[in-house]
Amino acid sequence: MVELRVERIPEDYIIAEKRNPIAREYWRKPWMPLVLVCVVCMGVIVIGVVASIIIASNRLSDAGYYRD
Repeated sequence: MVELRVERIPEDYIIAEKRNPIAREYWRKPWMPLVLVCVVCMGVIVIGVVASIIIASNRLSDAGYYRD
């Protein structure tokens, strides 16, 4: 038989929910900060890769590998 367990939301969260509606969204989506961290990290990695490609191509063109 399946046992259902109902967890009550602590009173602190209910008070915070009335004061701050954004807290309500984070209570329903606890994974949201993790997603934001992943998105920021991916953005930093992409910017770093693009910047390194640009720097490398500039150095190669300065060294004479690319002739226009």
